[in-house]
Amino acid sequence: MSEGRPGLKVLLAASQALLRPPEPLPSSPPVLVARLRSASALLPEAWRLAQQGWHPDTELEQVGDDDLRDAPRRRERREGLLLVVGWRCFTLLREMQLWLEKEFWPVEERPGLNDQDFLLGTNDLRLIRLMLSHAIASLLLPLASDYVKSLPSGPTHDLSSVLRDLLSLLRPPRPPPQASGPSTQRTLPYTIITQTLLSAHLPPIFLATVLLAYTPSTPPPVHAGLRTTLLETVNGLSPTQSLGALGGAMQVVQGGKKGPGKGWKRRWPDYAEGSLSGMMSAQVRRPGGVKAVIENVFGEEGNRGASLSVDEQKLEHVANVLSRIPRNVQPEAYLPQLLSSLFDLITPAALSQDSAPRTYVHAASYTVHKLWTLHPAVVRPWLEQQLHRIWRPDITAAQIATAEQSKDGKIVVLPASEVERQVRGLSQLSIYAPPAPDWLDFLVRPILAPLVALYAALGSALSLRDLRISGAGKKAHSAQPSLEVDALSLIKTWARVVDKDNGVKGLWAVVQSTSDRSGMANEEGGGAALFWEREGEVARLVFGRRDQPAEATSQPKEEVDDAVDAALERLDLEPDPQAFARLLRETGRIDISSELFLLVLQAWRAESVVAKREPLQVLLYMRIVLAMMEELGQTLLAKPEHVLQFIEGVLGDEVVSLQAGETRPLVIEEIGNAAEDRAPQVKESDIEAMSVVETALQLLLASLEGKSPSLNSSNLLLPIRAHLEILKSKSTPTIRRLAEEALTLSSDSMTVAEAPVVAAVAPTVATYRRALSLLADPILPVRAHGLSLLTSLVLSPTHDPALTPSIMDVFLRSLQDEESYIYLNAAKGLAGMVDGLGREVFRALVREYRDGAEKAARGLEGEIDRVLRLGEAMDMAIHRAGKGFSAYAELLVPILSAMFPNDKLPTVLRASSMSLLSTSAEMDHLSLLPWSEHLVTGTIDLIQIESVSSSPFRPPRDETAAPKPKRKVVLVEDEEPEAEPRETESAPRTIDAEPTRVGDSKHPALRRAALVFLGFMFASLIEARTEEKERADAEIRIRLPNEPKATATGHSVDPAVLSRADTVLRYIAQTDVDEMVRLQATEVKGLAERLMSLSLPQTLRLP
Repeated sequence: MSEGRPGLKVLLAASQALLRPPEPLPSSPPVLVARLRSASALLPEAWRLAQQGWHPDTELEQVGDDDLRDAPRRRERREGLLLVVGWRCFTLLREMQLWLEKEFWPVEERPGLNDQDFLLGTNDLRLIRLMLSHAIASLLLPLASDYVKSLPSGPTHDLSSVLRDLLSLLRPPRPPPQASGPSTQRTLPYTIITQTLLSAHLPPIFLATVLLAYTPSTPPPVHAGLRTTLLETVNGLSPTQSLGALGGAMQVVQGGKKGPGKGWKRRWPDYAEGSLSGMMSAQVRRPGGVKAVIENVFGEEGNRGASLSVDEQKLEHVANVLSRIPRNVQPEAYLPQLLSSLFDLITPAALSQDSAPRTYVHAASYTVHKLWTLHPAVVRPWLEQQLHRIWRPDITAAQIATAEQSKDGKIVVLPASEVERQVRGLSQLSIYAPPAPDWLDFLVRPILAPLVALYAALGSALSLRDLRISGAGKKAHSAQPSLEVDALSLIKTWARVVDKDNGVKGLWAVVQSTSDRSGMANEEGGGAALFWEREGEVARLVFGRRDQPAEATSQPKEEVDDAVDAALERLDLEPDPQAFARLLRETGRIDISSELFLLVLQAWRAESVVAKREPLQVLLYMRIVLAMMEELGQTLLAKPEHVLQFIEGVLGDEVVSLQAGETRPLVIEEIGNAAEDRAPQVKESDIEAMSVVETALQLLLASLEGKSPSLNSSNLLLPIRAHLEILKSKSTPTIRRLAEEALTLSSDSMTVAEAPVVAAVAPTVATYRRALSLLADPILPVRAHGLSLLTSLVLSPTHDPALTPSIMDVFLRSLQDEESYIYLNAAKGLAGMVDGLGREVFRALVREYRDGAEKAARGLEGEIDRVLRLGEAMDMAIHRAGKGFSAYAELLVPILSAMFPNDKLPTVLRASSMSLLSTSAEMDHLSLLPWSEHLVTGTIDLIQIESVSSSPFRPPRDETAAPKPKRKVVLVEDEEPEAEPRETESAPRTIDAEPTRVGDSKHPALRRAALVFLGFMFASLIEARTEEKERADAEIRIRLPNEPKATATGHSVDPAVLSRADTVLRYIAQTDVDEMVRLQATEVKGLAERLMSLSLPQTLRLP
């Protein structure tokens, strides 16, 4: 070793003498002083005297150190000695770092040292980790606490020097400059000290640094260097690591506001939260920051895309964190950058890139929707530009010239890969964002016309003739390419979710965009236009002239229909009538289709009688009407009265024309002369069936055959009959025949007795039926919207109680859905039912939870997942109830208190029951007090019985390995007796694997859940006792009439139970095999000690 400096092995020996693991530090001051002396004796005196915390006075005993009667002084003395222990651990670690960072130096730069000098055993590594824990808990925490207590001004030297040294330990070591020339400055691997600090102790280090460096009362230049070092350290970490550490510090600060403090969880100044929030916002804005937020919230399960890791609270937490706009940053600057990062997760820049896990896409889509709701002025224009503008590009003069000069007369405006990416992104946003109709309407309606055109283009490989001959049009979806399926799903989702008015407006806009494919014509292009061109299983957006199919050279009489189809194909009507009608049938929205049908009929009639009519427009309306009649049939006659109005108007116009002696030209006669496209000359006799009058008569026949009661009683039948009488004698043969048939049917209809009036369906029942029809849909957002409709129905003031059992049954069945998107909405629906309908619904949920757990214990398949999801719904209901949960406590607590001790249940269900109890105690600290002693006793029994003891210095054994006959642990003085045979025969698992296995009560998940609940229970008792003391100590208190006296009523925990809890927790904190359990036990033990120390009556009255 260097002159005057202890070597690495000496430093480790001194640390061993000071801490003597695995024994905890003694509580007796004389024993602690002896530890300090024994460690000092191993170190050079000159070195010790130069270090802080090693002054000889700190090793002197004081009068009263062994006086057991003066507990407060003894506690104060022990805290002072612990501070000395913290200083010495920190000093030893700092010196160790100087040696360890030389391990990867060039050999010539570390004379006298070889690789063996840096070898550390397993015990050495654990000793270093233990020293770091003492340095943080016994040194940094007291210094930070003292500094906060001394604000607005106080001593800062010790805290400042410790923080500077700690931050320097976080930096990667660098080699010294080379003897000749500049240093290569290559980064060396982290030492074990730096690795441990980065993995376990960043939150307290960052919090303490923020407390000191950002103190408002201190002039900024004082701690400018410390702030710079902190920011450099934070920015030097990955976004995931830095956000995890800052988020941990933020949780500590926020946790101190909610309950009694212990350790780092105490009341910190408000400026700490604001400073941490600003630093977190800066990290979110780094490349990869948004992904880091999601990764920190969802953890490893989210990385794997596990659906069980997605829950409403996590999604809402991610959205709240990301939507919080940093101070001094304008929304116009922050939100677009945030949205770009979110869209990188939803739709990667190239489909060839690895897509983000489904959990990340879910969280990103959820956040986009929340931003769209919170900041519409900024977010909506950005989304319109990102999602909609690309579907309607502006064609420049240069592009027009390029298209004209190209070989095939067209250029690609939107490649097929970009089309596929855009459609995929829209699908993700529709699936994973909340199923709100206004959101889906915003996403789809502005680009509905291009989507319909894209859908038609992808299905255009089958001609009208092929569809008619083979019937492939009715089963084309069985083999559709994925892009066509995505486009169809988007349109169907929108159509099935939006209300009727918006649906009709959107589809009518599609019908009116007729000049080219989806209305994207370009007048400057000299006949060129934007259109979709199929490319394999996808399509691209092209500008130019379409390739025209070859014209028919002959038209034999038996092939007239085929010739007409070929002529119509060359006209390129948009939207494609046949595809549009199929699409309407796919949506299943009869109300929208019937309204749209009437609009098209009226437009056809109006356009047909105009002198300067557009022939292609008239033809389009006619073809859409015929296609809808073919595809949708009787469903179009949902409103017979409206249909009769159209029929009466058309027939009346025809009668007036006949009586005036006018011969109105048929539509197709003008198309042959006016259209620029070269259409075949088709004889009038071949296209008579396409006239408006014939279509009106066919509609009349279909309506009369439907025998609707409202049709039979309509006053319009009499004028229609009068028109029919004229038409059957003066019109063409086809019209005369149709008129005679209609007269016959109308006569039969008028002789039929009027049917009894059917009572109108109540709005709630109609909504319920529509929700059920949506739930039967295969598209996820449509099914989720059905669940949302049921939830809104339950919360409505006009809710029909008779529907409650059916609605609840729907939600319970939806809980078993494989898609997290569905069962999360079902869980929210059940929580909404409790919120809206109260105790009886909650009682039914508790009964389902209990019965499901019993079925799971018997091994019924699928019950575990169902019960867990039911528990998630109950957890949401408890959160919504808040301080009002006491009204439900008697329904839930007895059931749960019988479940968690039951070792016949799967471990995960026992842990679930403990989690529900924890949520209850967290939301309403008074709700569990009537059962406090029973719950605390049962939890302590569970922890004691299910605990698995193991030395922290002994690595866990392999379950499959045979037990060794003899084990001897060096450096461990085990105060416990030899291991019991049961422990020797099989070692429990210490990893989170197979928590659903029955009879596996030793799984650490159960002990963790029990300790979390016990902590909440003790915190509730502390808060209740504190409130009771404040009421009792109040000098002025208004006593209401008939108010009982503030006396105890026995709702507390017996001191003997608390004493036993302290003993068990102390043992668990030292010996349990699971590290998290040990840490939790230490924290809960502190709460138990505080509860015992409160000088209040042993019993506590419930307010």
